Amino acid sequence: MLLVTGYSGDAGNAIIFTMDPSWIVYGMQFTTHDSDNDDNLNYNCASLLVSGWWFKECSASHLNTNGGATWTTGNTFGDVQISRMLVKVN
Repeated sequence: MLLVTGYSGDAGNAIIFTMDPSWIVYGMQFTTHDSDNDDNLNYNCASLLVSGWWFKECSASHLNTNGGATWTTGNTFGDVQISRMLVKVN
């Protein structure tokens, strides 16, 4: 389950703040092509977007995708050139 605290950076926190509330992925389980944990009833988001991520409704913010990555916050869409995700185990 994705629980994010202490965000820092200049790209915006697209885990919690997005253009569309259905894209907020905070608290979601990780979805892969063979483990559909998203809330989309029609598609497996990981299969559709060729990406593993904490999807809710095939959100517009994900770093692992075929051909690039997208990070959406506020009213903007941004194509990601470089990303780094750090995980701290409690």
